[in-house]
Amino acid sequence: MRWINKLLLIAGISGILLGTTAKPESQFAMANRAMQEERYAEAAQGYEALLSQGLEHPDLYYNLGNAYYRLGFVGKAVWAYEKGRQFAPRDPDINYNLELVNARVPDRIELPDTIFIVQ
Repeated sequence: MRWINKLLLIAGISGILLGTTAKPESQFAMANRAMQEERYAEAAQGYEALLSQGLEHPDLYYNLGNAYYRLGFVGKAVWAYEKGRQFAPRDPDINYNLELVNARVPDRIELPDTIFIVQ
């Protein structure tokens, strides 16, 4: 939940330009509050709602990735961090979390010692 003021400013300007009636800055603040209170599903829905309004920002994707990770949705977390990295490729927090979550992606299938037909 870094750069909140910057995102709120961008979201507010975008909301004015898009003519949306709901205030994106309040939606973002509510989603952040849900994250702080460990209501990760609600937070993810809040961030997704902002994305559905056409708002994009690396911090929005970063927070969404964090919510997905906390919910155990590793693939979605990777997607969110990757999207955030497209906007801020040198962001150390996004890169660190992306590296962390990529380490948790199951990429090996362990085969049994012998095939059951042979036994």
